[in-house]
Amino acid sequence: MTLTKIHLLTTTPLGILIVYFTNGSGWEFRVLSNGSIFGHSKIYYTAEAAERAGRVWVGTGW
Repeated sequence: MTLTKIHLLTTTPLGILIVYFTNGSGWEFRVLSNGSIFGHSKIYYTAEAAERAGRVWVGTGW
């Protein structure tokens, strides 16, 4: 079983930004908006890097 650790849940203009870690992948981000999940499958080495990329992706900057 793959364990998932949520590092961050925060609201953005596009929806809810989630930064999480899975043992099988590493740090990633996703955006939840209107019942859909958006993002890409790029892996980051730190939670901060995934958060930064997620905030840039939704246009809120750092």
